[in-house]
Amino acid sequence: MKSNGISQTIRQELMALKNDKNADFLFRLIPDGDRSRIIGAYSKDLKAVAKKYASNQNIDEFLSDLPHYYHEENVVHALIVCAVKDYDECLRRIEGFLPFVNNWAVCDCMRPKTIKTRLQTAKKDVERFIASDHTYTARFGIEMVMTYYLGENFDSELFDLCVYKQTSEYYVKMMMAWLIATAAYKNPEWVNEVLKGDRLDAEVKKMAVRKIKDSRRVSL
Repeated sequence: MKSNGISQTIRQELMALKNDKNADFLFRLIPDGDRSRIIGAYSKDLKAVAKKYASNQNIDEFLSDLPHYYHEENVVHALIVCAVKDYDECLRRIEGFLPFVNNWAVCDCMRPKTIKTRLQTAKKDVERFIASDHTYTARFGIEMVMTYYLGENFDSELFDLCVYKQTSEYYVKMMMAWLIATAAYKNPEWVNEVLKGDRLDAEVKKMAVRKIKDSRRVSL
């Protein structure tokens, strides 16, 4: 376990937020996780820690101290890099971190707002993420489409890249299904075409239909 100055300081703050009951709950949600690496700090407290240290002059030491040992360190890292306002700098930091993301919970808290202001610029980068063979890099790319490229910003090329991606990874398929379910009420005409066609992976289709029904936002 690495422990340079600021990394140790952040780790100590996180340990002070330890909650075994919440850690047990999180462990049940992250089946591939290691219980000994989950502190159990609540999301609101992790956001506070990230905000506190994001502008620290030594924060690069923490961001370079990879891989992190604790799940919560990864969440704080994700929140810090996604808060960077400059697009190029944010992208650089995200790309440096994604190879170390090893569960859906860390992946899904990564929603860099700078992408919303640079949709066309970001498109080529999102395409690269979607095409990745790394589970959580691909999941992140699909999540970016779900977050920023639906509704009035709908991008049919990115949507098709996501829903027709060939993969055997459960957590990528689940995000594909989540994207389809979200698009079902934001861009229903495209979803109808996807569900009626024969290109969609059968497992993804089953997941998507279930999510659509559970949402009760639209009827099939």
